[in-house]
Amino acid sequence: MTQDLPSPFPADTLLDTLESAISLLALSQAAPDRLPTVVTHLLTLGQWMAQHGGPHWAEAGRVLERHAERLRLPAPSREHQSTRQELLALLQGWHAQLTPPPLANPVQSIPALGLPSDAPREAHLQRLALDEHAIVSVTDRRGVITEVNDRFCHISGYRRDELLGRTHGLLRSGRHPDSFYRDMWGTIVRGQVWQGVLCNRSKDGGYYWVKSTIVPVPDAQGAVVEFISVRTDVTALKEIEERLHLLDRAAQGSRTGMLVVDLCHPDTPVVWSNEAARQLTADDAPSDAPPDASSALRRRLRLQIQARDLDGAPFPVHTEAGRVYELRLSPIHDDQGVATHGLVLVEDITESQRQREALHRTQARLLQAQRMARLAHWRYDAHCQRLAGSEGLGELLGLSDAQTPADLATLYRHVRPEDRFTVLRSLAALRRTGAAAISFRYQAPHQALRHLHATATAETLPHQPRRWIGTLQDLTPLRQAEERVRQLAQVFDHTDRGVCISDLGGTIQHANRAASQVLGLPVTQLLSRRLEEFIAPAQREEATRQWQHLAQHGGHWSGLLRAQRLNGQAFDIRHETGSITAPQGQARYYYHLFQDCAQELRHHEELLEAKLAAERANEAKTAFLSRVSHELRTPLNAILGFAQLMELDLPNTTPHGQYVREIVTAGRHLHALINDVLDLSAIESGQVKVSRQLLVLPELLRECLSLVSPLAEARQIRLQPACDVPPTLFADRTRLKQVLINLLSNAIKYGRTGGMVLLETWSTPPSIRITVTDDGPGIPVEYRERLFRPFSRLHLEARPVEGHGMGLAISRRLMEAMQGQIGLEDNPAGSGCRFWLELPSQPLAA
Repeated sequence: MTQDLPSPFPADTLLDTLESAISLLALSQAAPDRLPTVVTHLLTLGQWMAQHGGPHWAEAGRVLERHAERLRLPAPSREHQSTRQELLALLQGWHAQLTPPPLANPVQSIPALGLPSDAPREAHLQRLALDEHAIVSVTDRRGVITEVNDRFCHISGYRRDELLGRTHGLLRSGRHPDSFYRDMWGTIVRGQVWQGVLCNRSKDGGYYWVKSTIVPVPDAQGAVVEFISVRTDVTALKEIEERLHLLDRAAQGSRTGMLVVDLCHPDTPVVWSNEAARQLTADDAPSDAPPDASSALRRRLRLQIQARDLDGAPFPVHTEAGRVYELRLSPIHDDQGVATHGLVLVEDITESQRQREALHRTQARLLQAQRMARLAHWRYDAHCQRLAGSEGLGELLGLSDAQTPADLATLYRHVRPEDRFTVLRSLAALRRTGAAAISFRYQAPHQALRHLHATATAETLPHQPRRWIGTLQDLTPLRQAEERVRQLAQVFDHTDRGVCISDLGGTIQHANRAASQVLGLPVTQLLSRRLEEFIAPAQREEATRQWQHLAQHGGHWSGLLRAQRLNGQAFDIRHETGSITAPQGQARYYYHLFQDCAQELRHHEELLEAKLAAERANEAKTAFLSRVSHELRTPLNAILGFAQLMELDLPNTTPHGQYVREIVTAGRHLHALINDVLDLSAIESGQVKVSRQLLVLPELLRECLSLVSPLAEARQIRLQPACDVPPTLFADRTRLKQVLINLLSNAIKYGRTGGMVLLETWSTPPSIRITVTDDGPGIPVEYRERLFRPFSRLHLEARPVEGHGMGLAISRRLMEAMQGQIGLEDNPAGSGCRFWLELPSQPLAA
């Protein structure tokens, strides 16, 4: 293959690179985590060979790249092992092809080493084999190089003529201290063989390691005359050893525990562990456990191995000592792909677990606080123009999970039109200054209006698109409360009653305009003044005592209070004072409602005087009517007596007989009117006494029907009684009979000729109801409110029906005297009248 190399091709560099690749590939079997680095190295080597190695090596480079790609693919361990073996074979074969060929005539090279030409052939061949295998040099007793072989020149990079006559100090690397060389020189000058490993520096500045044996050669007298040094190139092994030492130091210094267990042994013993693993397994057992107690880690590890759970997935282990460990188990394969050992990574995650749990608790508390405050945090990515945030953001913006994250255009359409300009202006300020705060109204589809407050600040991260972060809070309850406060403040200021709020010491905290007018000071001057300054000195002690009682027991205190202004002017107020309590129930403030009642008192006195005057006038009217009625009754009785005598003497057919009959009829009507006036006067003056007693209702109703039956027969009206109640009730027999006859006679007089009057009784405990129903024209609605007034005949004055409008007024007063009621049901006009009475069925307490 060397004939295909181009003339400038650096064969030595390729040879060193192949040796490095072989070492790395062998190292990756012991350290699988180095495999990605090995693959990268092999791919780079293949590309380099394809560019600089000519046609043959270009093909070799492409072969190397394909094999390296197979190591990158996720495949079972056996396939990786097979690919690794093939790569090792290729690399070692190419390394052998690039190694310099042996000498064409080995025998001719023997004199170069100073061997006598007449030496036996067997000795010559042994020296030849040594020269082919080792790096050989010969120095005199002063250390000056007298002979070197070709391999010495090849590895050092110097020509033979550059080495002869020089000492080995030319090759010193500086890796060893001076004491190292003194000890070596002291050993060989004493005639003793020295063996050791040296690091030398080649001509091009590179380092190489050799395992050296220096043999002193004495003369016949035993004095050392020269030294023969035989070296073996161990650079590759030294690099592997240093890497292994580095890995071991890293493993021993790692805080992650590492163990290698023997999977072929039935007890899976630990064959290697680092210090962290030994410390973790020692800390695992409880303090009172015996020395041979089985570790929870080892028990769990043995279970995982027996289950062949070697996928490297982490699994936690909780120990009796309260610690939490995380284990990962990965297989280690031999050359045939058999998992002979297992690599166990052990990490104490107790503190991190506690920190995660504490973080989760903190996050939960934060989210709970945000939900209670109706707050959410958000972030806006300017690159993708999307808004996202915490779990409460979608609820505040009226978005479903499918709509989060959202774009600003969609959200902007939900802002109330009158607030959109303010939002745009705040966004411009955010881009200009990097911070902004704004309150706006927002209404998502099918949701109520929300008052939102947003804060924003720019977040600039290195090599990241610009983002904005901030908070969004729902202030709807606050704005609603502010609106209610504003409305109450307007009522507070516009009411005509003075309103003050004071602390428990009596200092005024708030006052309205009415309070300013009543107390005679501007509102600004009322604040911070004590309320007792505006109370008359004679009543201050009582007011203080009442306030203290309110603070301790609650309630309110009201009544008339003597007040005074700061100029000494006294006046009366009607007040009400109460305590304002905190949510826990203790009093925090007092409220004081008051009004100047001087005008109210004057008005009350005027009303009282008018009432007394009206009562005196009513008494005078009653006395007048009573006296007039008595004075009219005597001559009226004489007129009726003489008229009745004349009626007996004159027949009805003569005109004078008819005149006398009209006199009798008019006299009787006037007599009835005088009797009703006397009854009404007696009732209003309190002279009528009622005697409530147990009455048999059916008997009373029959008497009433019997008395009005002649009137009903005259008009061809049928009387229909319907009694379905208990037979007794409590009332005054005479007065109840008077009321019933009045209702029945009215129903007959105003009912339809040939119609019917219905008398019914109903039981409505603890009362009994009696109804009288006719089928007459009824009473229009507009006249019903005057129905029970004296001398009120409504619209019936023009009808040819006798009456003077006193019967119903007397009936109401009699029913009230018997602790009963009378009324008219709301029937439509034209459907007759239905009057009702209600009386107690049992005696009532006085």
